[in-house]
Amino acid sequence: MKKIFFKRHKNKLIALFIFCTGTLWFANYIGYQHIPGHVEYVVQNFIGRYFIKEEAPIDFERAQFLNDSLQAESQKSNEVTHKIKGNFDGTGFIDYAFISPNSGHIVFSKGKAFSVVDLIELNPNDDKLFEEGDLDNDGADDFSVYRYKKGWHNEIITYLHSDNEPWTRCLTIDLNSDEKASDEDIKARVFRKNGKIYFLDKIKDEKTNEYKLVSKSLNSFKA
Repeated sequence: MKKIFFKRHKNKLIALFIFCTGTLWFANYIGYQHIPGHVEYVVQNFIGRYFIKEEAPIDFERAQFLNDSLQAESQKSNEVTHKIKGNFDGTGFIDYAFISPNSGHIVFSKGKAFSVVDLIELNPNDDKLFEEGDLDNDGADDFSVYRYKKGWHNEIITYLHSDNEPWTRCLTIDLNSDEKASDEDIKARVFRKNGKIYFLDKIKDEKTNEYKLVSKSLNSFKA
């Protein structure tokens, strides 16, 4: 049946292939930001659905288009968009996540429950997302949000992937400081060890009156 179909529609398929290839070449030549985003998505989705069996290359192309779009948006609004990447929906393919410069919502590159998530009020100029890996061993990567506003809050909030929520807020770490934390300090605060989730909390020593980092575990999230 397949041979008969291709033989009967050979010329149409060749014409379609030339059209799609030319469209993608033209889009790449002039830059994706100069054409409507949905046009490029529709063409790639059609090719991926009918001519390419593996999902990974198309997912990569969509993510790359999103990345290009974000760069264009950042340039227009004179804002730097911070992005992270990981397997956030558990499919095994790379997703991108970023804080929208316009709304402050967290936006994911694909997935039914992973489009726009309003988890907490965020400021894209000062707040950041950090990919934490698969903390609870459920097959999907988790992430943390760093929120900073001098005199108001300086904290790390960790979210675990959940099929129902789709995200569960499991941890909030108050950094007990007015100074903005470095990326290295934030990345070191939450980690997985021996099947458990650990975090470093800053505790005040009553004797020295100074703060020190103490390792604590989340007993409710055992893998």
